[in-house]
Amino acid sequence: MTKRSIIYGLTYGISIGLGGAITFGIALESVAIGISIGLGSGISLGVALALLLNKGNSC
Repeated sequence: MTKRSIIYGLTYGISIGLGGAITFGIALESVAIGISIGLGSGISLGVALALLLNKGNSC
């Protein structure tokens, strides 16, 4: 796996995570909980997407 795909996955995850953090923060009335949930799920989703895209390109 290349560093480029990891960086793409992290930036994708952070961008999704920030949107999720705002949404969860408003819904849960706690921005700190929203940020932790949003960034955690967003980064893991982004890294998983980067792994899938990298696996598809290597075939």
